[in-house]
Amino acid sequence: MGKRAAVDVFKRFPGTWEVYQVAENELATAFWRAVIREYTGGEYDEVNVELHGIACVQQRFRSSTRRETT
Repeated sequence: MGKRAAVDVFKRFPGTWEVYQVAENELATAFWRAVIREYTGGEYDEVNVELHGIACVQQRFRSSTRRETT
C-alpha cells in the first residue's frame, strides 16, 4: 500500500522530488530506494546530507504523469 500511495502522489504532482530519510533508518531507506528505483527506472540521484544536524539520505528525481508503474 505504501508503494502505491507514493506512486500516486508522484504522478499527481509532477516535477522535481527530493525524498529524505534519517540515515540510521535503514528500513526506510531501503523502502524509498526500491520505490524510487522502480518508478524512475533507476533515473535518480542519491546523496548523503545533513539536515538540522542529523545525517540523512536524499533521493532526487523528476516525476512525470506519463510514468506507468504498478
